[in-house]
Amino acid sequence: MFKPNKDGKYVFPPSHFTSIFLPSTAEVARLLLLPENIPQQITFFERVHEIDSKIAKSSKANILTQGVSLRTLTKLYNFGENISVSFKIFFTTANLLKLLRPAKAGSNAGDWFALGLGISTVKNDNELFTLGDWLISRSEADYVMLKTIKTQIKIGEIDKNDYITIWQALLPTWQHYSLVPLEQLAYYTLYLNASDALKSPSDEPNQRLYEAVYHMIFDFYLTAIAHYEVGLYQYYQRKFDTFEPDGETIFFSKVMHTFTSPDVKCSCYEAVLIELKRFLSSGKTELSWRAMAAFIPIKDSADIQADGKNAQQESQSTERLIDRQYHQLKDWRNGENLPSYAKLEAFVTALFNLHGNFDVQAVLNYFRIARAIDIKINECVKLTPDIQSASIREKVLARYPTYFEHYRAALIKK
Repeated sequence: MFKPNKDGKYVFPPSHFTSIFLPSTAEVARLLLLPENIPQQITFFERVHEIDSKIAKSSKANILTQGVSLRTLTKLYNFGENISVSFKIFFTTANLLKLLRPAKAGSNAGDWFALGLGISTVKNDNELFTLGDWLISRSEADYVMLKTIKTQIKIGEIDKNDYITIWQALLPTWQHYSLVPLEQLAYYTLYLNASDALKSPSDEPNQRLYEAVYHMIFDFYLTAIAHYEVGLYQYYQRKFDTFEPDGETIFFSKVMHTFTSPDVKCSCYEAVLIELKRFLSSGKTELSWRAMAAFIPIKDSADIQADGKNAQQESQSTERLIDRQYHQLKDWRNGENLPSYAKLEAFVTALFNLHGNFDVQAVLNYFRIARAIDIKINECVKLTPDIQSASIREKVLARYPTYFEHYRAALIKK
């Protein structure tokens, strides 16, 4: 079970295995610009909840490497209780096994299981319960899949270098637990089984291969976003008995439609801005980009009218302020000089204070998700510079509404 090392210290080594089906928590946290490991997470929650964990900086650093004492482990346990995550659930025999065993099979499932379990036991109602349940399901599927293959390799049923047979063993899990189109999985299988001559560099095979791979890469992310958004709508329905989504298309489906439209050249981050602008434009009154930019906080804006200058000078200063705000918004739309989380929160809060009492946190999460998608796409493009990645992006990410509707329907049946 969870025992101290030879020095009597407890170590929490992170799982960081390369995987398309279940990326590591650190990989996803990096994309979302969130803390990637336990030491960073402790510091993050201390700041967010304004609670001192009483864990020394050196002890935080040692959690991943040298280990920490039972006293520090107790502090961590008490800290978790104070931020509404019941650590008691992690120390049952069954759950500890689910946390510790996956790493031996080369699976990231332990960390995801811990996160899903933590979400499911948060004491306050929130929109993440659906996402947490899915993370547990996905992590369990990944562990079973990899453990089975590792066992087959150990007893000699599969050669560890036989990638074709290994893929055939992975395939049933992909078919059952993902929404990757079957024809894409079939093409990937066909490619692996093809002769070397058919794998020679040429535009069409490369294009088709990378399309299949892109579908597989983004399946985890699209599924996670869909479960977050389904959970958000379920949370609204619990909180507001009369809540009904505004229209048939939910917000992030509109974002993805704009982002993947061949008629609109924009980043996913800008697509959120575009859809937010459309959402706040009502009837005959359309919110202009300049009017929207006026809500961007500028640090020295309060000083502009505080020095007793005449009205003309004040007007000129105000005009310069608006221009600066507008130029900042243009930068955001172009993916440049993107705002800090605090500045974005101030902007959205000010915007909603005037245009409606909407969920600021949800919109901030949409911006965070969109930024992560942009980062992931750019990384994929760098790895595949020889293909028409824009058309693949449109095909893959344009399927997001299918993901949302599938999982919403599945949860309704439950």
